[in-house]
Amino acid sequence: MTPVTHIAALKSYPFKRLDKSVVAALRKHADIEVQGTIARRANTLIRLFECFCDITNIDISYTYLSSSNFIKTVEEFIGALSSGELVDLPRQNTYQLIRVLALTLESLKSDIPSLLVHKWSPDLPDRFSHRWEAKKRFLDTDACLYWSGWMATSREGKEIHLRIPLLWNSHGKDFACMIFDAYKRHFEKQARPLLTIPNTFITYLAEDPIKWPAETFFDPLRVEDFFKEFMRDHFFDCHKRGLNINSKLKEWGTFINNIHQAFIDTGLWAAPFSLSLPKPYIRPGVSSAKTHIKISEDGTQVQTKLLTEVPLQYTDEQAIELLFNDVKKDISIVRAWAEYFTTDLYQRSVRRLELAKHGVCQTGGNSERSLDEIGLNNLCATFESIEYCDLVDQKNTQVKLFGFEQKYTLAQLLGLPTVNTLYPFMLLLACEHPEITPTFLTQFTLYDKAGRLVGFTKSGEGYQLMGYKRRRGKYLAQQKIQLTNKATYLVKQLIEITAPLRSYCRKIGDDNWRYLFLTCGKGFGKPRISKAPSWSTSTISSQRSVRSAKDKFIEILKEFDKPHAEEDAIRFMRRVSLSTLRASRAVEIYLETQSVDAMAKALGHKNYSTALLSNYLPEPILAFFQTRWIRIFQKAFICEAMKSSPHLLRAASFETIEDLHQFLSNHRLRDIPRHLSNPSNESSQIDSNDGHVLISIDVGILTALLSLEKAVKLSPTPKQVNGLARYWSQISQLISNEINKGADPLLQEHLDTARLHADPNRMMRMIHATPS
Repeated sequence: MTPVTHIAALKSYPFKRLDKSVVAALRKHADIEVQGTIARRANTLIRLFECFCDITNIDISYTYLSSSNFIKTVEEFIGALSSGELVDLPRQNTYQLIRVLALTLESLKSDIPSLLVHKWSPDLPDRFSHRWEAKKRFLDTDACLYWSGWMATSREGKEIHLRIPLLWNSHGKDFACMIFDAYKRHFEKQARPLLTIPNTFITYLAEDPIKWPAETFFDPLRVEDFFKEFMRDHFFDCHKRGLNINSKLKEWGTFINNIHQAFIDTGLWAAPFSLSLPKPYIRPGVSSAKTHIKISEDGTQVQTKLLTEVPLQYTDEQAIELLFNDVKKDISIVRAWAEYFTTDLYQRSVRRLELAKHGVCQTGGNSERSLDEIGLNNLCATFESIEYCDLVDQKNTQVKLFGFEQKYTLAQLLGLPTVNTLYPFMLLLACEHPEITPTFLTQFTLYDKAGRLVGFTKSGEGYQLMGYKRRRGKYLAQQKIQLTNKATYLVKQLIEITAPLRSYCRKIGDDNWRYLFLTCGKGFGKPRISKAPSWSTSTISSQRSVRSAKDKFIEILKEFDKPHAEEDAIRFMRRVSLSTLRASRAVEIYLETQSVDAMAKALGHKNYSTALLSNYLPEPILAFFQTRWIRIFQKAFICEAMKSSPHLLRAASFETIEDLHQFLSNHRLRDIPRHLSNPSNESSQIDSNDGHVLISIDVGILTALLSLEKAVKLSPTPKQVNGLARYWSQISQLISNEINKGADPLLQEHLDTARLHADPNRMMRMIHATPS
């Protein structure tokens, strides 16, 4: 019997047994007495105490604290925690909770002198087992069910905690259990179920049980009324909070479909007379460019599909700068950061094996010794000579062998994959192969259940990853990825780094041994499948591993000549994810190939979709492509030279990149005028340009373009070349290639003249200047 199976679910439970004054007093004195990371366990402790009082039918008022019965309740609670039968936690976590309890009550005694307390001592957790043994025979079985956590699991093992306790208190046990059972069965069939709106629905329903009793959902009229009102209030709230309505419309549609499948189609609820619950109309073809929008700190609307935030009011020139500079630079920043941490972890892993050869295995007696006193080589030798299972959550064994150093620090020194340290590997693999999705990585299995290596195999062209992209459907889900040499090396490093954890899992029969990405948590924990983290401002500030990641980002942002204050690094980190990196790489591939087919292939799409570009490009950039860019790269060129001076470059004396950009823009692509292409004004279904574009070019313009192209190629600091310069450099290459492929001697002559007078030195200063 373990009522509390998931600590994370405790926050969904309101306080019923502990009076508000008692909760406030416990929180106040926990904050006073307990410092550091252990202080965060105080809230968990108070909610576990609420659970204990509920399953044992005890109400705790403020006056009850000074009674002689309270100390007996505390002793029973300590016995329950220590037994592991109230909540299953690692032993050292249980000890910390009991220590927090003892210190908090000692502090509370200053407000309640008659309060009886037990002072903290290492033997306190084990002194009251008999109290719990006597008490547990009389537990409230309904209360034990109430505190069970209400966790549903998706087809791919994703856990969803539903706020069923709110419904239990508002609508009763039977109705709450019916909602949970239906959702649980439905979620088991889904790979990626909705996580947020089902709990929003439960909270909304629980807030007004008088207006919306359980009978509401057995009445065709009332059930429709409820969802109309819920929809209205939900979208008013989304608007008030500044959330993206297009995204919420899609989410609502999925939610309503789920409600139909789980409750109405199964006959649990009445079907509305209209046969469908309310669902706002969604315009077809709403792209990701419209659903990844947020308000930045300065009040500007920005699109967040890429690593690079794109303000929605960007002009063409700004879009050029963004495309050719910021997108590529931001990808390079993430790549440089990830390469540093992957190399660092692998080197520490290799170092452990090397140092172990020159160390002496420790057998104990190190609890009072520091790391320097024991010696890192001896620690490495000890780790290699014992079983990992001897260290898993065994604080005493760790201290006896490795000294009093914190387990996170020890795991880092030994090169073990602690929490989040495999994330850089995920980023680099996605960078090398954008077809790799987050779930492809986190669910990637090296071995099948028979123990055969099936996920990472050698082929005639190198190595392949064999995984699954579930969103492609049942028959297309299997995905083979031919790895680059760099990606192959990364996978081999991962296998080496995770070897101790994989051996442990295999020995104890834990199926996690088959997975590639394994982590030992904060050090010597039970191996679990590593997830891609979501960096928020709070986690960046509070978690040690993330703080070190932030410091490295500051260093790399400075190297790439980007704003690099701490707040800049935090803003950048919050944008980093596997999804935004894939989207940015998709745009980069399109820029390099000018091919939507190549982009689709790189993303692992089975078929080309006309909406692909709009899914990955923000509106400003998409509009830019649809005007200038697509005409340049998807139509052939007909170049007509105009006589002019090859010395125009010297005569013009361009001072800034904007001056040059304005000049070249004024002589940019020109469609054939209508009065020339169709002098008779006849209607025709044929494009007057016959799929071609006319570019107005003279020797002077060619000279300017070639000078700029050479300057970009010869730049001593290519990372600092601005986007406008990169843009016109690529235009120059395309025009030169088109002339060289042609057979017009006059065009060849003009190109040769321009090459003769091209002067990259005149452009060198401009290409490194930041456009104003």
